[in-house]
Amino acid sequence: MNLTKLFEMQKELDDYIVKTKGLEGQDLMPNLLLALFVEGGECANEYAKFKFWKVNPESKPGLLEETVDCLHFILSIGLKTGFSELRMGGCFVECGYARDCFNDFFIAIGDFGANGDAASYWNMTAQFIHLTDCLGFTWDQIESAYTAKWNINKQRQENGY
Repeated sequence: MNLTKLFEMQKELDDYIVKTKGLEGQDLMPNLLLALFVEGGECANEYAKFKFWKVNPESKPGLLEETVDCLHFILSIGLKTGFSELRMGGCFVECGYARDCFNDFFIAIGDFGANGDAASYWNMTAQFIHLTDCLGFTWDQIESAYTAKWNINKQRQENGY
């Protein structure tokens, strides 16, 4: 897995948004963290298998798209903090259930929000990548879906989204 290409793509999109929305010099980190929590929740909602109260709690078709929406914000956070130049080490925790992976991911987001350091950023990123494994996605699927959604996001921005 090579995040360099994805960081470069995200930087292009982020720079475009900041410039066209007049956000230069603003602290966007609180918004990025909240957006990551929201997208993580949307991803969990699409996963749906934790919903024991439903007759047929099956994952929905939008699961992959919501998963890569999380990746967009993880990359943006890495760019804003300067941690995009670092490389992730192996810090996965084995788990057998996507539910546990979601919980670990949310805890890691909170830890990064509290600490803001490189180790907590890369742990958050590792927990996300582990979550994608728990959901059954390959990195090729994630990268392809990221690129497709990046194109949609770029087009939306150019059309006044």
